[in-house]
Amino acid sequence: MTGARTLSSALLLALLLLGCQPSSEAPAPTPVQTNATTPTPTDSNPDRINQLKDLKKIVIPSPKGTMNLWIMDNPSKRQEGMMFLVDREVKDDEGMIFVFPEVQPDDGKHGFWMHNTPMGLDIAYVSKDKKIVSIAQGQPLNDTMLEPKGEYQFVIELKLGLAERMGLKVGQQVKIPETLRTDE
Repeated sequence: MTGARTLSSALLLALLLLGCQPSSEAPAPTPVQTNATTPTPTDSNPDRINQLKDLKKIVIPSPKGTMNLWIMDNPSKRQEGMMFLVDREVKDDEGMIFVFPEVQPDDGKHGFWMHNTPMGLDIAYVSKDKKIVSIAQGQPLNDTMLEPKGEYQFVIELKLGLAERMGLKVGQQVKIPETLRTDE
């Protein structure tokens, strides 16, 4: 019986170890819930790879104020964007600017979505010549692609309703510095 028990124990141990192996596909993180312990930009958000406190910022004027924008200038930052952020982590004058290494075509395959983004956003697509080509309103946690209405090289994300309050309009020139480039 000892040999059978040892074999059974070894088989059970092997099965347990196999079950503990990391999956090749990690499960998608769940969105952050809004509560009293939600982190502020100076804290860490456990669901984010790129912490707000570690991102560079740029100030860009708008017709009705200034936008303090975190710079999303590499694939990891652009992919994560404002995912997992809740309202209290982002001030009303804050947002993100996505910088692409080349012009993104208006081909039905490029655009932004609200996957794992629990707050609504205004998404302004900005052309290579720094004019707003379209502004979309993204609804929380919606995976529908928000397509641009023209080619773009920059995207500005703000809390829902802030594009209008900042005076942003289609066709408007945005004062993006020439020095703002990708980090690739």
